[in-house]
Amino acid sequence: MALSFYYSRLERMPDQTLQNLCNAMKNHFENFEYRRNQQDTWHALKISDITNINPSKPLNYSLKFLIERLDEMKFGLPSGLNNDEILHHKIRNACEDHPAFTTVCERASPTVNGLISDLQTSVNNFLMAASSVQKEIHEIDAAFQKLKKDTPAYETAFQQYLLEMEEQNQFVETQEYSEFDLPSDMLLKEAGEMSKNFNSNEPDTTFDQNFAEILFTEKSSLNGFEAMQTLLNRKRSKSYRWRTKR
Repeated sequence: MALSFYYSRLERMPDQTLQNLCNAMKNHFENFEYRRNQQDTWHALKISDITNINPSKPLNYSLKFLIERLDEMKFGLPSGLNNDEILHHKIRNACEDHPAFTTVCERASPTVNGLISDLQTSVNNFLMAASSVQKEIHEIDAAFQKLKKDTPAYETAFQQYLLEMEEQNQFVETQEYSEFDLPSDMLLKEAGEMSKNFNSNEPDTTFDQNFAEILFTEKSSLNGFEAMQTLLNRKRSKSYRWRTKR
């Protein structure tokens, strides 16, 4: 398009200095509508737009792309608006909605270079924290999948283990356990040994159903064991009333 414009309009233009040709090109292509669109794009651009377009790219890539894009676009702004002060304000505005940059943007460095440096540091910290969380989630999920793999045996052994402890009036330190610690081979072996001669006084399907529900709904919480212990206390109360009636 620019080449066609040159041959049709500028080839025979008198005084073809480089500056005159550049001015003619700019006046033709960078008209009012073009400049208005550039300003609208400048004001609307957010880092979330870039991360949405490139979801597989890391956040530091999106930040680098944003800064380079804004630095290029500032030259299309009206005279007086293409300076570092405006660029600083726009970078901060474009990043402030992202959780990785909230604190940085609230206490922004007064210079463009300082702001960019702070944003880059914040990105690195954010990615490190996210990696740590993902690792923890993966470990918890792996532990739960291992537990889920042998759920029937786990339910039976652990239920009988708790009931046997109840029969012997032994106190279980609930804070020392969580569902992510169970079932260990040692616990299942111990529960199996302790439950060989154990006979439940009364079948309780509600207890079994509630136990299974806690097992699956509390998988991402460390309160699973306490919930199971509360359920056991209810069964103890019910069992006591049943024996009293007899």
